[in-house]
Amino acid sequence: MATTRSRGSGLKRASREAGSPVLSHDLLFQEMAAAVLRAAVFLSLCAGSLTLPSGSRQTRRPSCGYEACHETKAGALNVHLVPHTHDDVGWLKTVDQYYYGARNEIQHAGVQYILDSVVRQLLSDPTKRFIYVEIAFFSRWWQQQSEDMRSAVQQLVNQGRLEFINGGWSMNDEATTHYSAIIDQMSLGLRFLNDTFGECGRPRVAWHIDPFGHSREQASLFAQVRGLDTHADRLADCTDSVQHTDDRLRAQR
Repeated sequence: MATTRSRGSGLKRASREAGSPVLSHDLLFQEMAAAVLRAAVFLSLCAGSLTLPSGSRQTRRPSCGYEACHETKAGALNVHLVPHTHDDVGWLKTVDQYYYGARNEIQHAGVQYILDSVVRQLLSDPTKRFIYVEIAFFSRWWQQQSEDMRSAVQQLVNQGRLEFINGGWSMNDEATTHYSAIIDQMSLGLRFLNDTFGECGRPRVAWHIDPFGHSREQASLFAQVRGLDTHADRLADCTDSVQHTDDRLRAQR
C-alpha cells in the first residue's frame, strides 16, 4: 500500500537518529531558507516578473484572447472585419482532396496552401489577425511542419494573432447528427488544441457559420463547453429572418 508523508518528516527522522529531540540549528536553517526560496519563486511567477540568470530566455505572459484585440474607439461605430476560412472536412471532395488541392475541377480548394499563406502573412505583418476552425485539417498541417515553423505558430497563438474558434475536428451539421457524435468530434479537436497550445489554444467563440439551419440542442451543447461565451451563426431562411423581425417590432409596440 502506498504511503504519504510530510516534507518535514525526513528532517524529523534525521534529528531522532542523531539523538536530538528537536531539529538541529543547521537543519532548521536549511528548512527555513528553502521555504523562503519557494515563496519568493512562487510570488515572482504569480507577478510575471521572474528574473532568470544571465543567458537564459525570459518568458513573457501570453497576451492571447480578448486582450489581443485591437483597441476600439469610444463614441464611434467600430466595424470588426474577421478574416477566416471555412474548410469542409469532406463535402464535394474527399478530405485528402480538399487538403492537397486535388480534383479542382470539382471544387477549387487546397487547405494546406491556405494555411501556408495565412501563416506567412501573419509573420510578415504584426497588425494582421486570423481565425481558424477545422482542427482535422490544422492538425494534419501541423504534423508536417518543422520545429522552427511550429515555434513561430506557437508565438502567433500566444499573441492572439492566430486564434482558434469552435475547436472541433470539424464544423458539424446540426440537423442529422447525434449528440454523442458531436461531443466526440468536439472533444477530439479541443484535446489537440489543449495539448498543443495550452490556454491560448482554448476557443472562446462557437463559430457555426455554415450549417444549413440551427438547433437549440447545438446551442445547449456549446453553452456547456468551458470557456465558450459567444455563439456565431450565419445561415438562416430569409422568411424566418423576416418573421423574427416582425415579432420583435410587434413586441416593442
